[in-house]
Amino acid sequence: MALQDYMKLLENIGAVVFATVDSDGKPHTRFANIGVANENGIFFMTKPGNEFYTQLKDNENVSISGMSNDENGIQAITIEGKVREVDQSYLEDILKDNPYVKDVYPDEEDRKSVVPLQVYEGSGFYMNLKEHINDAFEFSANEHNT
Repeated sequence: MALQDYMKLLENIGAVVFATVDSDGKPHTRFANIGVANENGIFFMTKPGNEFYTQLKDNENVSISGMSNDENGIQAITIEGKVREVDQSYLEDILKDNPYVKDVYPDEEDRKSVVPLQVYEGSGFYMNLKEHINDAFEFSANEHNT
C-alpha cells in the first residue's frame, strides 16, 4: 500500500485513540477525530487549555491508533509522530466532515476557539488480518499544507 492509502484509512476511521504523556511521564489516552490525513500529515483539533492540548504543547510526541472492521476485514493502524500547531485557516478543512463537532462544540464560538494541529512527521504500522498484511511506513511534511 502507498502512504495515501494508509492516510485515507486513518481519515475514514475518523475517531481514533491519541496517547500522550503528562508532566510526570504518566500516559493518557483519549479519542479525537481525524479531520484530514494525507501526504502532508494528520490534521486534528482540540481546545486550548485542556489536558490534551497542554500535554501536546509540553511534549510533541504522540501515538495514534485506529481500527476498522468492514468488507476488507479488520484493519489496524498505529502512528507515532510529532505534533505542531498550524494556522487557524486549517480549521475549515478539519471541521467540514467531522460528524462529532456539533456534539463536542455545539456553540459556533466554541468551534472558533479550537486549535488546529498537525502530526507532521512520523512512522506507522498497518495490519490487515484478513489479507495477512503487516507494513511499516514513514511520512514527513515539510510544509503546513492540508
